[in-house]
Amino acid sequence: MDQRNIQQEFQDQFNDVVSRLQSKQFFRSDWDIASFAVFFIFIASETEGWNREHGSGALTAKLH
Repeated sequence: MDQRNIQQEFQDQFNDVVSRLQSKQFFRSDWDIASFAVFFIFIASETEGWNREHGSGALTAKLH
């Protein structure tokens, strides 16, 4: 894939995101909702694992 195709793909995706934000239509189909739910569950479970290993305040303490 050449550089021009990558730039065009990025521009197309960016325009899609902007148009969704403007229309407030974040999900186009049930598959979009399902994939977001799976992603959100994955992030939540990873965060829970981090908190169990390091304590709930460990991440906050490292950030300050």
